[in-house]
Amino acid sequence: MKIAIVIHKFDVNKGGAERFAAELARMMISEEHDVHIYSNAFEEDIAGISSHHVKAVKMPRFLYELTFAENSSEALRKGGYDVVLGINRTLFQDILILPSATRTWYWQDLKSFKNPLLRHLRRLLSRTISPKYRIICSLEKKIYGDDRVWKIVANSNMVRDDIITSHNVPPDKVETVYHGVDLEAFDPHNRVRFRKETRASLGIGNEKIVLFVGHNFRLKGLHSFVQVISILKKRGASGFKGVVVGRGKREPYLREAEKLGCDDLLVFSGQLDDMRRIYAASDLLLQPTYYDACSLTTLEALASGLPVVTTRYNGAGELINDGQEGYVVDDPADVEKLAARVAILLNEEKLTSASAKARELAQHYPHDLNYKRILELCKEMAAERRGKWTEL
Repeated sequence: MKIAIVIHKFDVNKGGAERFAAELARMMISEEHDVHIYSNAFEEDIAGISSHHVKAVKMPRFLYELTFAENSSEALRKGGYDVVLGINRTLFQDILILPSATRTWYWQDLKSFKNPLLRHLRRLLSRTISPKYRIICSLEKKIYGDDRVWKIVANSNMVRDDIITSHNVPPDKVETVYHGVDLEAFDPHNRVRFRKETRASLGIGNEKIVLFVGHNFRLKGLHSFVQVISILKKRGASGFKGVVVGRGKREPYLREAEKLGCDDLLVFSGQLDDMRRIYAASDLLLQPTYYDACSLTTLEALASGLPVVTTRYNGAGELINDGQEGYVVDDPADVEKLAARVAILLNEEKLTSASAKARELAQHYPHDLNYKRILELCKEMAAERRGKWTEL
Protein backbone atom coordinates (compact mmCIF):
# COMPACT_ATOMS: atom_id res chain seq x y z
CA MET A 1 0.00 0.00 0.00
CA LYS A 2 0.96 3.60 -0.54
CA ILE A 3 0.55 5.17 2.91
CA ALA A 4 0.94 8.78 4.06
CA ILE A 5 1.49 9.84 7.69
CA VAL A 6 0.85 13.49 8.57
CA ILE A 7 2.41 14.95 11.72
CA HIS A 8 3.58 18.42 12.76
CA LYS A 9 7.11 17.34 13.66
CA PHE A 10 8.83 14.08 12.73
CA ASP A 11 11.51 13.33 15.29
CA VAL A 12 12.61 9.76 16.02
CA ASN A 13 14.28 10.85 19.28
CA LYS A 14 11.28 12.51 20.93
CA GLY A 15 8.54 10.87 22.95
CA GLY A 16 4.79 10.81 22.52
CA ALA A 17 3.29 11.27 19.06
CA GLU A 18 6.66 11.81 17.35
CA ARG A 19 8.15 8.54 18.54
CA PHE A 20 4.90 6.72 17.79
CA ALA A 21 4.91 8.01 14.19
CA ALA A 22 8.55 6.98 13.69
CA GLU A 23 8.05 3.44 15.00
CA LEU A 24 4.83 3.02 13.02
CA ALA A 25 6.64 4.09 9.85
CA ARG A 26 9.46 1.60 10.53
CA MET A 27 6.99 -1.26 10.90
CA MET A 28 5.21 -0.32 7.69
CA ILE A 29 8.52 -0.24 5.81
CA SER A 30 9.44 -3.66 7.21
CA GLU A 31 6.28 -4.99 5.54
CA GLU A 32 7.33 -3.32 2.28
CA HIS A 33 4.71 -0.58 2.17
CA ASP A 34 5.43 2.69 0.38
CA VAL A 35 5.56 5.16 3.29
CA HIS A 36 5.43 8.96 2.95
CA ILE A 37 5.78 11.44 5.82
CA TYR A 38 4.25 14.92 5.59
CA SER A 39 5.68 17.22 8.26
CA ASN A 40 6.85 20.75 8.92
CA ALA A 41 10.11 19.61 10.56
CA PHE A 42 12.30 16.55 10.08
CA GLU A 43 14.93 16.00 12.75
CA GLU A 44 16.19 12.75 11.27
CA ASP A 45 15.50 10.66 8.18
CA ILE A 46 14.56 6.98 8.24
CA ALA A 47 15.79 4.82 5.39
CA GLY A 48 13.01 3.90 2.99
CA ILE A 49 10.71 6.81 3.87
CA SER A 50 9.76 9.56 1.42
CA SER A 51 9.76 12.93 3.19
CA HIS A 52 7.51 15.83 2.18
CA HIS A 53 7.99 19.22 3.81
CA VAL A 54 4.77 21.06 4.66
CA LYS A 55 5.08 24.83 4.91
CA ALA A 56 3.47 26.50 7.91
CA VAL A 57 3.58 29.94 9.53
CA LYS A 58 5.37 29.25 12.83
CA MET A 59 4.50 32.43 14.69
CA PRO A 60 2.02 33.25 16.08
CA ARG A 61 1.27 29.68 17.16
CA PHE A 62 -2.41 29.77 16.22
CA LEU A 63 -1.47 30.40 12.58
CA TYR A 64 0.82 27.37 12.67
CA GLU A 65 -2.13 25.09 13.49
CA LEU A 66 -4.22 26.55 10.70
CA THR A 67 -1.60 26.82 7.94
CA PHE A 68 -0.20 23.35 8.58
CA ALA A 69 -3.69 21.84 8.37
CA GLU A 70 -4.54 23.66 5.14
CA ASN A 71 -1.18 23.17 3.38
CA SER A 72 -0.88 19.49 4.24
CA SER A 73 -4.44 18.90 3.02
CA GLU A 74 -3.67 20.51 -0.33
CA ALA A 75 -0.51 18.43 -0.81
CA LEU A 76 -2.10 15.12 0.22
CA ARG A 77 -4.97 15.44 -2.26
CA LYS A 78 -2.43 15.17 -5.08
CA GLY A 79 -0.65 12.10 -3.70
CA GLY A 80 -2.92 9.24 -4.73
CA TYR A 81 -2.55 7.39 -1.41
CA ASP A 82 -4.35 4.21 -0.43
CA VAL A 83 -4.48 5.41 3.17
CA VAL A 84 -3.73 8.73 4.86
CA LEU A 85 -3.01 8.62 8.61
CA GLY A 86 -3.46 11.93 10.40
CA ILE A 87 -1.72 12.60 13.70
CA ASN A 88 -2.46 15.94 15.41
CA ARG A 89 -5.12 18.19 13.83
CA THR A 90 -5.12 17.71 10.08
CA LEU A 91 -7.91 18.21 7.55
CA PHE A 92 -7.28 15.36 5.10
CA GLN A 93 -7.03 11.83 6.45
CA ASP A 94 -8.73 8.46 6.31
CA ILE A 95 -7.69 7.37 9.80
CA LEU A 96 -7.22 9.95 12.56
CA ILE A 97 -4.89 8.98 15.40
CA LEU A 98 -5.47 11.22 18.41
CA PRO A 99 -2.76 11.80 21.02
CA SER A 100 -5.24 13.58 23.32
CA ALA A 101 -8.77 14.99 23.62
CA THR A 102 -9.08 18.77 23.76
CA ARG A 103 -12.22 19.10 25.90
CA THR A 104 -11.07 17.08 28.92
CA TRP A 105 -7.54 18.45 28.60
CA TYR A 106 -8.89 22.03 28.68
CA TRP A 107 -10.83 21.61 31.92
CA GLN A 108 -8.11 19.62 33.63
CA ASP A 109 -5.49 22.16 32.59
CA LEU A 110 -7.56 24.85 34.31
CA LYS A 111 -7.84 22.77 37.49
CA SER A 112 -4.06 22.41 37.64
CA PHE A 113 -3.75 26.13 38.45
CA LYS A 114 -3.69 26.34 42.24
CA ASN A 115 -4.29 30.09 42.32
CA PRO A 116 -8.06 30.71 41.76
CA LEU A 117 -7.36 34.11 40.18
CA LEU A 118 -4.94 32.64 37.63
CA ARG A 119 -7.42 29.86 36.92
CA HIS A 120 -10.19 32.39 36.25
CA LEU A 121 -7.96 34.58 34.05
CA ARG A 122 -6.79 31.58 32.04
CA ARG A 123 -10.36 30.52 31.39
CA LEU A 124 -11.46 34.04 30.49
CA LEU A 125 -8.56 34.64 28.09
CA SER A 126 -8.73 31.28 26.37
CA ARG A 127 -12.49 31.31 25.81
CA THR A 128 -12.93 34.97 24.82
CA ILE A 129 -9.64 36.25 23.42
CA SER A 130 -7.36 33.36 22.46
CA PRO A 131 -7.34 32.90 18.66
CA LYS A 132 -5.56 29.57 19.11
CA TYR A 133 -8.48 28.16 21.11
CA ARG A 134 -10.97 29.34 18.49
CA ILE A 135 -8.95 27.88 15.62
CA ILE A 136 -8.54 24.54 17.40
CA CYS A 137 -12.31 24.34 17.99
CA SER A 138 -12.95 25.22 14.34
CA LEU A 139 -10.49 22.59 13.08
CA GLU A 140 -11.94 19.92 15.34
CA LYS A 141 -15.48 20.68 14.17
CA LYS A 142 -14.36 20.10 10.58
CA ILE A 143 -12.34 16.99 11.40
CA TYR A 144 -15.00 15.18 13.41
CA GLY A 145 -17.72 16.06 10.93
CA ASP A 146 -15.69 14.90 7.90
CA ASP A 147 -17.28 11.86 6.19
CA ARG A 148 -13.92 10.99 4.67
CA VAL A 149 -12.58 10.01 8.11
CA TRP A 150 -13.16 6.25 8.19
CA LYS A 151 -11.90 5.57 11.72
CA ILE A 152 -10.71 7.57 14.72
CA VAL A 153 -8.12 5.84 16.89
CA ALA A 154 -8.05 6.89 20.54
CA ASN A 155 -5.23 5.82 22.84
CA SER A 156 -7.52 5.29 25.85
CA ASN A 157 -11.21 4.94 26.67
CA MET A 158 -11.02 8.32 28.37
CA VAL A 159 -10.10 9.94 25.05
CA ARG A 160 -12.61 7.78 23.16
CA ASP A 161 -15.51 8.78 25.42
CA ASP A 162 -14.51 12.45 25.24
CA ILE A 163 -14.58 12.38 21.42
CA ILE A 164 -17.97 10.64 21.29
CA THR A 165 -19.72 12.87 23.83
CA SER A 166 -18.09 16.20 22.97
CA HIS A 167 -18.29 15.95 19.19
CA ASN A 168 -21.32 13.70 18.62
CA VAL A 169 -19.24 11.08 16.81
CA PRO A 170 -20.85 7.63 16.26
CA PRO A 171 -19.34 5.17 18.77
CA ASP A 172 -18.53 2.59 16.07
CA LYS A 173 -16.31 5.14 14.34
CA VAL A 174 -13.93 5.36 17.32
CA GLU A 175 -11.64 2.54 18.43
CA THR A 176 -9.35 2.42 21.45
CA VAL A 177 -5.82 1.21 20.76
CA TYR A 178 -3.61 1.63 23.83
CA HIS A 179 0.02 2.61 23.52
CA GLY A 180 2.50 -0.24 23.54
CA VAL A 181 5.88 -0.39 25.26
CA ASP A 182 9.26 -1.77 24.23
CA LEU A 183 9.50 -4.74 26.60
CA GLU A 184 13.15 -5.42 25.76
CA ALA A 185 14.34 -1.88 26.42
CA PHE A 186 12.26 -1.45 29.59
CA ASP A 187 12.88 -4.51 31.72
CA PRO A 188 13.40 -5.15 35.47
CA HIS A 189 16.75 -6.74 34.64
CA ASN A 190 18.07 -3.24 33.90
CA ARG A 191 18.49 -2.87 37.66
CA VAL A 192 21.55 -5.09 37.51
CA ARG A 193 23.11 -2.83 34.88
CA PHE A 194 22.06 0.66 35.95
CA ARG A 195 20.69 0.82 39.50
CA LYS A 196 23.84 1.35 41.57
CA GLU A 197 25.50 3.76 39.12
CA THR A 198 22.38 5.90 38.59
CA ARG A 199 21.67 6.16 42.31
CA ALA A 200 25.25 7.23 42.96
CA SER A 201 24.92 9.99 40.35
CA LEU A 202 21.85 11.28 42.22
CA GLY A 203 23.53 11.09 45.61
CA ILE A 204 21.12 8.40 46.80
CA GLY A 205 22.11 5.24 48.63
CA ASN A 206 19.71 2.52 49.73
CA GLU A 207 16.62 4.68 50.14
CA LYS A 208 13.54 3.77 48.13
CA ILE A 209 12.95 6.17 45.25
CA VAL A 210 9.47 7.57 44.58
CA LEU A 211 9.74 8.81 40.99
CA PHE A 212 8.03 11.69 39.17
CA VAL A 213 8.45 12.16 35.40
CA GLY A 214 7.06 15.05 33.35
CA HIS A 215 8.01 18.22 31.51
CA ASN A 216 4.86 20.24 32.21
CA PHE A 217 5.28 20.30 35.98
CA ARG A 218 1.97 22.04 36.61
CA LEU A 219 -0.23 19.78 34.46
CA LYS A 220 1.54 16.59 35.53
CA GLY A 221 0.88 17.34 39.19
CA LEU A 222 4.29 18.14 40.69
CA HIS A 223 2.57 20.34 43.29
CA SER A 224 0.69 17.28 44.54
CA PHE A 225 3.87 15.18 44.39
CA VAL A 226 5.70 17.60 46.70
CA GLN A 227 2.78 17.62 49.12
CA VAL A 228 2.70 13.81 49.19
CA ILE A 229 6.41 13.70 50.07
CA SER A 230 5.72 16.16 52.89
CA ILE A 231 2.76 14.16 54.23
CA LEU A 232 4.78 10.94 54.22
CA LYS A 233 7.57 12.62 56.17
CA LYS A 234 5.16 14.08 58.75
CA ARG A 235 3.61 10.67 59.27
CA GLY A 236 6.96 9.15 60.10
CA ALA A 237 7.80 7.40 56.83
CA SER A 238 11.55 7.10 56.35
CA GLY A 239 14.09 5.52 54.05
CA PHE A 240 12.80 7.12 50.84
CA LYS A 241 13.54 10.02 48.47
CA GLY A 242 11.45 11.75 45.82
CA VAL A 243 13.17 12.15 42.44
CA VAL A 244 11.81 14.57 39.83
CA VAL A 245 12.77 14.03 36.18
CA GLY A 246 11.96 16.51 33.43
CA ARG A 247 12.33 20.03 32.07
CA GLY A 248 10.65 22.85 33.93
CA LYS A 249 11.12 25.61 36.47
CA ARG A 250 12.00 23.82 39.67
CA GLU A 251 12.36 26.92 41.87
CA PRO A 252 8.66 27.33 42.83
CA TYR A 253 8.48 23.67 43.86
CA LEU A 254 11.73 23.84 45.80
CA ARG A 255 10.40 26.87 47.69
CA GLU A 256 7.21 24.98 48.43
CA ALA A 257 9.21 21.96 49.64
CA GLU A 258 11.26 24.21 51.94
CA LYS A 259 8.08 25.65 53.46
CA LEU A 260 6.73 22.15 53.99
CA GLY A 261 10.04 20.96 55.45
CA CYS A 262 10.66 18.20 52.91
CA ASP A 263 13.25 19.77 50.60
CA ASP A 264 15.85 17.35 52.01
CA LEU A 265 13.86 14.48 50.48
CA LEU A 266 13.66 15.89 46.95
CA VAL A 267 16.16 15.48 44.10
CA PHE A 268 15.68 17.24 40.74
CA SER A 269 17.61 15.45 38.00
CA GLY A 270 16.56 17.56 35.01
CA GLN A 271 15.87 15.92 31.67
CA LEU A 272 17.45 12.50 31.12
CA ASP A 273 18.35 10.98 27.76
CA ASP A 274 18.13 7.34 28.82
CA MET A 275 15.00 6.71 30.87
CA ARG A 276 15.88 3.05 31.39
CA ARG A 277 18.45 4.13 33.97
CA ILE A 278 16.11 6.12 36.19
CA TYR A 279 13.44 3.41 36.11
CA ALA A 280 16.11 0.90 37.10
CA ALA A 281 17.17 3.13 39.99
CA SER A 282 13.60 3.76 41.22
CA ASP A 283 11.09 1.71 43.19
CA LEU A 284 7.71 3.17 42.28
CA LEU A 285 6.19 5.89 40.10
CA LEU A 286 3.91 8.58 41.53
CA GLN A 287 2.12 10.32 38.66
CA PRO A 288 -0.59 12.62 40.07
CA THR A 289 -1.37 14.01 36.62
CA TYR A 290 -4.26 16.32 35.81
CA TYR A 291 -4.27 15.03 32.24
CA ASP A 292 -2.43 12.34 30.28
CA ALA A 293 -4.27 10.76 27.35
CA CYS A 294 -2.30 7.53 27.75
CA SER A 295 1.02 8.06 29.47
CA LEU A 296 3.98 6.26 27.92
CA THR A 297 5.81 6.93 31.18
CA THR A 298 3.25 4.77 33.01
CA LEU A 299 3.73 1.88 30.60
CA GLU A 300 7.52 2.15 30.65
CA ALA A 301 7.54 2.19 34.44
CA LEU A 302 5.26 -0.86 34.64
CA ALA A 303 7.43 -2.72 32.14
CA SER A 304 10.46 -1.85 34.27
CA GLY A 305 8.79 -3.40 37.30
CA LEU A 306 7.66 -0.18 39.00
CA PRO A 307 4.20 -0.08 40.60
CA VAL A 308 2.35 3.11 39.62
CA VAL A 309 0.16 5.47 41.64
CA THR A 310 -1.72 7.75 39.25
CA THR A 311 -5.12 9.36 38.63
CA ARG A 312 -8.18 8.58 36.55
CA TYR A 313 -7.18 11.44 34.24
CA ASN A 314 -4.33 9.28 32.99
CA GLY A 315 -5.71 7.03 30.24
CA ALA A 316 -3.04 4.43 30.99
CA GLY A 317 -4.49 4.16 34.48
CA GLU A 318 -7.40 2.24 32.92
CA LEU A 319 -5.03 -0.71 32.57
CA ILE A 320 -4.08 -0.82 36.26
CA ASN A 321 -5.97 -3.17 38.57
CA ASP A 322 -6.33 -1.04 41.69
CA GLY A 323 -4.31 -2.54 44.53
CA GLN A 324 -2.42 -4.94 42.26
CA GLU A 325 0.07 -3.15 39.99
CA GLY A 326 -0.53 0.14 41.79
CA TYR A 327 -3.41 2.48 42.52
CA VAL A 328 -5.65 4.91 40.64
CA VAL A 329 -7.01 7.93 42.56
CA ASP A 330 -9.96 10.01 41.36
CA ASP A 331 -8.64 13.49 42.16
CA PRO A 332 -5.03 14.59 41.53
CA ALA A 333 -5.47 17.20 44.27
CA ASP A 334 -6.41 14.54 46.85
CA VAL A 335 -2.92 14.39 48.33
CA GLU A 336 -4.05 12.53 51.45
CA LYS A 337 -5.30 9.59 49.40
CA LEU A 338 -2.24 9.68 47.13
CA ALA A 339 0.05 9.63 50.17
CA ALA A 340 -1.85 6.72 51.69
CA ARG A 341 -1.42 4.68 48.49
CA VAL A 342 2.29 5.45 48.26
CA ALA A 343 2.73 4.49 51.93
CA ILE A 344 1.25 1.06 51.20
CA LEU A 345 3.76 0.50 48.40
CA LEU A 346 6.70 1.56 50.56
CA ASN A 347 6.11 -1.64 52.48
CA GLU A 348 8.75 -4.10 51.23
CA GLU A 349 6.42 -7.10 50.90
CA LYS A 350 3.73 -5.14 49.05
CA LEU A 351 6.32 -3.44 46.84
CA THR A 352 7.84 -6.76 45.79
CA SER A 353 4.44 -8.23 44.93
CA ALA A 354 3.26 -5.14 43.03
CA SER A 355 6.55 -4.92 41.13
CA ALA A 356 6.15 -8.44 39.74
CA LYS A 357 2.52 -7.76 38.80
CA ALA A 358 3.49 -4.50 37.11
CA ARG A 359 5.81 -6.33 34.74
CA GLU A 360 3.18 -9.01 34.07
CA LEU A 361 0.63 -6.33 33.14
CA ALA A 362 3.00 -4.53 30.77
CA GLN A 363 3.70 -7.76 28.91
CA HIS A 364 0.15 -7.63 27.56
CA TYR A 365 0.97 -4.36 25.75
CA PRO A 366 4.10 -4.85 23.59
CA HIS A 367 4.73 -1.93 21.26
CA ASP A 368 4.46 -4.00 18.08
CA LEU A 369 0.88 -5.00 19.00
CA ASN A 370 -0.18 -1.35 18.83
CA TYR A 371 1.48 -0.79 15.44
CA LYS A 372 0.07 -4.02 14.04
CA ARG A 373 -3.48 -2.97 14.90
CA ILE A 374 -3.01 0.38 13.16
CA LEU A 375 -1.69 -1.42 10.09
CA GLU A 376 -4.64 -3.83 10.21
CA LEU A 377 -7.00 -0.84 10.20
CA CYS A 378 -5.19 0.56 7.16
CA LYS A 379 -5.66 -2.72 5.30
CA GLU A 380 -9.32 -2.99 6.33
CA MET A 381 -10.05 0.55 5.17
CA ALA A 382 -8.25 0.13 1.85
CA ALA A 383 -10.07 -3.16 1.18
CA GLU A 384 -13.45 -1.62 2.04
CA ARG A 385 -12.91 1.31 -0.30
CA ARG A 386 -11.68 -0.93 -3.11
CA GLY A 387 -14.88 -2.95 -2.67
CA LYS A 388 -17.00 0.16 -3.02
CA TRP A 389 -15.12 1.22 -6.17
CA THR A 390 -15.65 -2.27 -7.63
CA GLU A 391 -19.40 -2.01 -6.99
CA LEU A 392 -19.45 1.30 -8.83
